[in-house]
Amino acid sequence: MKRILSLAAGIVLILAACSGPANSGSGANEQEAKKMSELVMNTHDEAMKFSSLLIKLKHRINDRMDSLNQTNERDVYQKVSSQLYAADQEMLNWMRNYKEPNLSADTALAYLQSEYQKILKVKSLTDSSIAHAKELLNEK
Repeated sequence: MKRILSLAAGIVLILAACSGPANSGSGANEQEAKKMSELVMNTHDEAMKFSSLLIKLKHRINDRMDSLNQTNERDVYQKVSSQLYAADQEMLNWMRNYKEPNLSADTALAYLQSEYQKILKVKSLTDSSIAHAKELLNEK
């Protein structure tokens, strides 16, 4: 009886030892996914701070464009207005399509890395369109 209990206890210890590293590796992936998720959302939040500015600048560009007579000047204003609109639409599209993943899933980290690249492009488009609009309006 003691041998059976000792054998059973030994098997339990071996199984516990074997399953330990797999769980800790999975936990590491989950931690990486959590950090990436935070990075994605922080980048989103940073870009979203400028959404109302995008709209205000677009209205100001359009108002000024309406008062212009020369076609070449109007074309420049139209281009910047389109950039502002595109930046706003890209953010809306990203938000509509983004789904917070199950962080313990094997695919979570790859998905979040992909989403990070997408939101970086949205942020870059937002930043550059605001800079172009301010430059055109002679603002800092």
